[in-house]
Amino acid sequence: MNGPPIEIVAVSPTGRWEVRTHAWEVRMSHWIDTPHVYDRQASRVVYVPEDTTWSLDHAEWVSDSVVQLHLRQYPGGPGMQAIVRIDCAAGTAHCNGRDMALAALDDALARAVASR
Repeated sequence: MNGPPIEIVAVSPTGRWEVRTHAWEVRMSHWIDTPHVYDRQASRVVYVPEDTTWSLDHAEWVSDSVVQLHLRQYPGGPGMQAIVRIDCAAGTAHCNGRDMALAALDDALARAVASR
């Protein structure tokens, strides 16, 4: 049995961290690329959204440990996007104008979409 296709989409400047996507087909020709921020040195996942309807549109490293993710929630539409910054080393995130512990990011994403 094969798992979902995995693609490495962005590696930090020093190579310690990476953003991976796990693609899965929601409906015929509708794909979600669930982001996974991964620590290559420790071989562990730093962050993956609990809500698997979040899809990664773009990832960019703004420093060695800080990545900015452009997310879209399936099925899309107005207000269904979010830009988050994750500091992998500090275990923190920035979403919707707020800094928070990385563990609070899922709730922040849910509130951001619900408020639109």
